[in-house]
Amino acid sequence: TRYGTVTGVQTCALPIYAGGVNFNKDLGKKTQLTSSYFYNRMEQNINQLTNRINYLKDSSYFYNENSGQVNANDNHRATLVIDHKLDSANSIKFSNYITYSNSNQQSTSQSKTTTTDNVLQNESNRFNTNGQKNFNLNSSLLFRHRFTKKGRSLSTNLTAVISQIDGEGSLQSRSEEHTSE
Repeated sequence: TRYGTVTGVQTCALPIYAGGVNFNKDLGKKTQLTSSYFYNRMEQNINQLTNRINYLKDSSYFYNENSGQVNANDNHRATLVIDHKLDSANSIKFSNYITYSNSNQQSTSQSKTTTTDNVLQNESNRFNTNGQKNFNLNSSLLFRHRFTKKGRSLSTNLTAVISQIDGEGSLQSRSEEHTSE
């Protein structure tokens, strides 16, 4: 049976930035342009300090850990749509949707375990990084035909999708056990 007492402090900062713009315009009597762009960024910074006392049946020990994590995400979204009426029965609509995101994470941790007499038992350090970039493009061309008989129409759509994800990460870790002689 193991019992413990934990004390600790955790701080976190989470600023978020966001903004966008819309642009719509009639390019003539038969053509409309609709577009938008949106950007947001989130940063997260977490620091945590943990001090724990573990009570065992025959002994006790202290565990101390100092850890931190920093995350950053940037996201971009853009839309472009052109809708054109060829004549009273036919129209085409060209749509593009683009997203791009970039995320990075770093985390660190240092910990040690000591006896209640302050004799070092073990210690460890960890450093971890991850990064990822995503790109997506979705384009479509829609043709619409309205027949003279009410409620009858024909639509056909051609779609192209491109998606790319690149990521990498690294982990550096060291753990050391100390024995008393």
